[in-house]
Amino acid sequence: METEFRYLSFDQIRYSMVWEGQSSLLAALEPQPGDELLVICSGGCNVLNTLLSEADKVWAVDLNPLQIRLLNLKCRVIERFPYEVFSGLMGFDGEAGIATAARQVLADLPTEDQSFWEPLFEQYPQGLLLAGRLEAYICQFYTRLAPHQQALMDALFAATSLTEQNAVFEELQQTTFEATFIDYFSRQQLSKGRDERLFKYTRDPGGERFYERLCRYLQQHLLGESYISRFFFYGPAGMPMHLRPSCYQAQNHQRLRSQLHRLHRHNGEAIDFLNSEAGSRVTKASLSNIFEYTSPEIFAQTVHQLLQRPQLRFVYWNLLNNQGEDLLHLPSYQEAKSAALSAREDCFYFDALHVFETQTP
Repeated sequence: METEFRYLSFDQIRYSMVWEGQSSLLAALEPQPGDELLVICSGGCNVLNTLLSEADKVWAVDLNPLQIRLLNLKCRVIERFPYEVFSGLMGFDGEAGIATAARQVLADLPTEDQSFWEPLFEQYPQGLLLAGRLEAYICQFYTRLAPHQQALMDALFAATSLTEQNAVFEELQQTTFEATFIDYFSRQQLSKGRDERLFKYTRDPGGERFYERLCRYLQQHLLGESYISRFFFYGPAGMPMHLRPSCYQAQNHQRLRSQLHRLHRHNGEAIDFLNSEAGSRVTKASLSNIFEYTSPEIFAQTVHQLLQRPQLRFVYWNLLNNQGEDLLHLPSYQEAKSAALSAREDCFYFDALHVFETQTP
């Protein structure tokens, strides 16, 4: 499948974490024994989360070889180090934690990997989860706020009820917060974290749409209970253990280590892989928001092609376009499930999750 990603240079880590919520992903895929999953690698978080499921095999697929390299590093640390080192390297324990962890991990790496990762650890002293181009940009937003706005943002995350949260947000809206937010996440500014080519098929303006989603999200969810929302504004440091995705929780470290043999990697385009011999055995696929970067014609052609396969469930998200609106009437579209899971997404960042499932012949 032709996407705008094919025309990017793969000389940097573009995503160091995954922005699709773990709970909505797993509820959409419902991995079972016998399943073979495809998961877009990205920062590797949901690849590792699905390894904790009952699926027989998980394929991590990505066009960018550095995303696979990032996943490999995470897996090496999981396999060879205690949880404290893994948590520290990710950035959950602040700069002191990553400094200690980085020294131990670098000493264990082959020379070639040392020369690659050492400058990255120095460049991103707040943790590996901030080493992606997108994350490095997004997580600077909080630092751009005035001190009184930061205090209100802190109060927003400390709120224990929707009533309290919305009262704080009303006060925050009386400042320049809305204008600052919309400008920072406008298409022009967001291109500092997300390549301009990736906006080619985008119809939404960016900042205004993200702000609308934030306002809507606050009516139904507590920000302080959302891992991705908290990461969005504060990064990983100090993240409560219970909010972290399963793959980053201490209680799952040993089990995750024991499941690494189920993981397989493929450097290439996801739809091309699904059409390959190895990909023909995939039963469920998480396609992230790869359709964001295709023309409407290629999107329609690709989805109709996937719908010809028997017993395939696939999931994708919309970010700043509405790819697929004209296909949602198809019998294979799981409308109720898609609506329910979209409503419970872990952050305001994504707009909609779509689930398709082909029938048994």
